[in-house]
Amino acid sequence: MFEDISRGLKNEAAVFGQVLSDVPSAVWKEISNDWNNQSGKLLAKEGIALGLGVGTGIALARSPFLAKGVLGALLAYQGYDLGSKLTSLAGRAWHADSAIDRLMLSSQATTGVSRALADVAETTPAFMFGGGAGMYAGRKFSATNSFALSVRERLNDPAQFGFGKITSSIGEGARDLIPAATRERFAYFGSGSEKLPTTLMAADGKLNLLELSKLMAERHPWIERETLVRLNDGKIGRMMLGNEQWRSIRLADMKASKTYTGSDLELKLPLADRPGKVPFHTHPPEGMSATYPVVGARPSIFDLKNTSEVGIIQSGEMTTIYKGAAQEFAESRIAGRPFEPVLNSVIFDREAQLAFELKTVWSDELQGFQPTFARPLNYGETRRVLSSWDRDWSSISSISSDYNVLKYGSDPRAFEFLKLGVYKSPGS
Repeated sequence: MFEDISRGLKNEAAVFGQVLSDVPSAVWKEISNDWNNQSGKLLAKEGIALGLGVGTGIALARSPFLAKGVLGALLAYQGYDLGSKLTSLAGRAWHADSAIDRLMLSSQATTGVSRALADVAETTPAFMFGGGAGMYAGRKFSATNSFALSVRERLNDPAQFGFGKITSSIGEGARDLIPAATRERFAYFGSGSEKLPTTLMAADGKLNLLELSKLMAERHPWIERETLVRLNDGKIGRMMLGNEQWRSIRLADMKASKTYTGSDLELKLPLADRPGKVPFHTHPPEGMSATYPVVGARPSIFDLKNTSEVGIIQSGEMTTIYKGAAQEFAESRIAGRPFEPVLNSVIFDREAQLAFELKTVWSDELQGFQPTFARPLNYGETRRVLSSWDRDWSSISSISSDYNVLKYGSDPRAFEFLKLGVYKSPGS
């Protein structure tokens, strides 16, 4: 039995080795024969490839996703064609015990493979050149550009949007299969994680939230990119949007986790927040609030539910420090009572040197926070408290008010903070 297996493997190796050895010269012979004896057919074949390339290039000049798909499909077909010719040897070569049988099989396979490779060598350059020329023409002229944009709108964008949703769902599903303990362990390990300065935590346990929030803000700027979205009419459109970013800081060793990126509107938390950690995430700038469900620097009810102790939000130039209510949320679910937390937060702008306290209550019945007045704080005192945070929210209440920032002629940016107390939509 083992002798039969050994003999079969040797036969397979001998035939495949002979094919691989003979193919390069056989391909050159095929190309030379076409050029010397069938130049008319060769030129016609290259002309067809050139024409297909030009047409494809014009159509996909504004559709990079489909263009990659076409090239991928072309390469996959060529690979399949070559692979099928080679794999057809498997099994037949197993019993080719004589040199003549092995020679006949290798000769047949060499002929098929060399012909296929010759076709690729003869047509691919023409197709690629035509595709490049077509893409240039597709962008250069008004008529072709309009056609290319139509293809993008009708075919490329829906395909790219759907593909993105599918891959995102698969990725999230695969991530959810990983045990939470393993996800958490790897979040703080390897590339992307970061050791922060130990000076952020004083010997008495007080945390420099002012500097920590600055470091996180500098590492995670809000960057807008052209993004595919589903519009109200069901069509796929393009908007300039940014994606939320999330990170967790483990206070025990001042280690920041990898950065996780969400969609333009939300971020599915990769890890559960726990005591001894500070979650950081970004929100869209306040001026963009008309297109987002979360209004700028204001924490959402989702943020409160998923933050254990204290969290940081960066929204444009505004930084928010807020008190989490994860434990209260868990207790309310166990007790079967409505979750109506108090939002405690301080929001500040380093450049404008403005700080406000935002404090209000969530109404379970109305599914929204109650409108409130954002109290202007003395900026110097706010800096002092946040630079040596004792984790006691009463220290925020003890900061004196500074209503001078709301006087006529003062910095107009102060009034942007007042908007944060007005809740325009339920669930925000």
